[in-house]
Amino acid sequence: MKNSGRKYIPLGEFSLIGDTLCVTDPFYSKERYYSKEISAGFIEDMKPGEYNAYVKYKEDGRVEMLLVAHSTFANACQMADNITVYYDDKIEHPYWKLSPAKIEVASGQCGLFDCDNAVYADYSTLMLSSKSSKQAGVVPCGAVSSCGCGDSVCLAFVLRNSKNIGMAACIIYA
Repeated sequence: MKNSGRKYIPLGEFSLIGDTLCVTDPFYSKERYYSKEISAGFIEDMKPGEYNAYVKYKEDGRVEMLLVAHSTFANACQMADNITVYYDDKIEHPYWKLSPAKIEVASGQCGLFDCDNAVYADYSTLMLSSKSSKQAGVVPCGAVSSCGCGDSVCLAFVLRNSKNIGMAACIIYA
């Protein structure tokens, strides 16, 4: 799957206080993914601070990508357009790296959250209902979106600077 250059829609900002993003279905509690009962991703060594969140849609209107980027990183959307993901989960890009975990989704939504400050809940009634045009949004601890097709497994990616600090992360939905 190659990203097509469709437009990214800004969702808003959130603060990353710690340095670790959790990539998870927000319906699961912290206890469940820390116990490894379910598969959640942890992206460590992220740059703390303000993050901008964006959503990108497939041609059929479902969410294709949820992207968060540090506010000092201006060209994250352009760089994300150049990601090519193959069906065997291999990635072709010199800077974006695949997160090691495959993220289990049971509630039809997935997000990138500040691991240290997240309050997890089912956000579907807030922004992911069929009446919502965005199918995505920012919550106090991160960003969340519909994964497009109910239960699934999602892939997460991180973009690091030359000092190996995470500046952006994204979830790409098949």
